[in-house]
Amino acid sequence: MGAFATTASAATLSWGASADESTGRVTGYKVYYSTQSFTALPSDANTNPNFTVVTVPTGQTSVTLNSLVNGRTYYVTVAAYGANNAQSQPSNVVSFAAGVNLLPPSNLRTAQAGQ
Repeated sequence: MGAFATTASAATLSWGASADESTGRVTGYKVYYSTQSFTALPSDANTNPNFTVVTVPTGQTSVTLNSLVNGRTYYVTVAAYGANNAQSQPSNVVSFAAGVNLLPPSNLRTAQAGQ
């Protein structure tokens, strides 16, 4: 997954498609982000008020996060999910500051359903 701030209030994230997408096992991706630092996605991230969750359909491997605060650091992870809402292990956490362009990190893995 790569992250770069496109404006002071938005950032575009992109990732490689899950290998399970071509088999139909993946029905989309969930992008979790927060201004609070985290190294692992908590089990309550879908309902935790400190996290924002963006659902992305299969076939789309990027998303733009809007309404960010210029200069604030955000922490993001992506997970693939299937028809029964089973979720893969999330990707490594990426951090970025809104309004600051970053090179894509090279040490991240793609989320795959069923792992």
